Parts: sequence; C-alpha cells; structure tokens
Amino acid sequence: TSSDGSNINSNTLISNVDEGNEVTIWIGKDNTSKMKIFLGVVESWEIQENNKNFMYLKIKGTDFGTDILKNRIVFGKWAQELDSNGNPVSGDTSTTIQQIVIDMLTKDVHYPDQTNLVTAEDQGIIVTSTNIKGESLVLKSCAANSEFIGDKLQSLGDIGGMIYWVDPDKNFYFDHPTTL
Repeated sequence: TSSDGSNINSNTLISNVDEGNEVTIWIGKDNTSKMKIFLGVVESWEIQENNKNFMYLKIKGTDFGTDILKNRIVFGKWAQELDSNGNPVSGDTSTTIQQIVIDMLTKDVHYPDQTNLVTAEDQGIIVTSTNIKGESLVLKSCAANSEFIGDKLQSLGDIGGMIYWVDPDKNFYFDHPTTL
C-alpha cells in the first residue's frame, strides 16, 4: 500500500512491469554492500485485492537462464575425428564436453528451426569458455536429437560430474558443484 493507505503504488508497479520484463533482486543494507542475487523473467501477475485499500501482488516466472535453457530445442551431432587407421586423432577437441556445450549455446546450425536462427547466446546468455569445464573429457560421439538444451546439458553434466547455471549477470557456467 502507499503511505496514504491507497493502492496508488501498487497500480504504478503494475503499469510499469509487464509480462516478459526482466526482474532483478538485490540484497544488502546499502548500495555499497548490496549484491545481485537473482535475475528473472516475468511470466504473469497474480493480483488479490481482499479490500479496497490493500492489494497483494505476486509476480510469477522463472530465472533468466532457466527461461531460455529449459525452453529451447537443440539438434546436432558431434563425432571425434579418426585417422586413416580408424584411431581417434589426439588433437581433435571438437568432441570435448566443453566444446559441445559451447556449440549448443552459440552455433545456430544446432537449432532445428532454421527460419528463426536465434541461439541461447543471441538471447542474452554470456558464454565464456573459461566458465565451462570439461575441456579434458573427450567423447567419441554425441548427439542431440531435438532435445531441450537444459536436458542435454544435464546429460553432459552427469558424465563429468558437473552442473550448469546462469548467474544474475547472465554468465553461463558449467562446472563442478564444489566450485560454488
């Protein structure tokens, strides 16, 4: 409620925050000690007005990373290069877990909807190779057959004992849980 007991501040909030907007939550006692802890996407509003002077507002939605990674489909195949004898080429890094994760997030050829080529990176997720572990884990082959990116990341994480997350600054991480 507003200081005068009306719903003016609630109505102002409702008129300025729309579905699809990003919401950031900070905690701290002052501006110098505050810390960004959450970045989310507004999916819907829930408004309860039990009496004319009190409005209960609830914003529903997911965090920024989940909104993208749980709803995008990826398609692709990766196979380790073989020499003329059929042995893996030791310098081939195209099938490391790190490279497969980077490819899924950044290369539009791995998105089945070729008319709307927008990658997870294009949608705002910041992909930096130093934040993605798995550079020493080489797979002979890997396929993503029209799967949600989040599900495929989970499968790759299970192989290497890693998890993924997107921080409130939109940086993508794929690392061991103990790193947190």
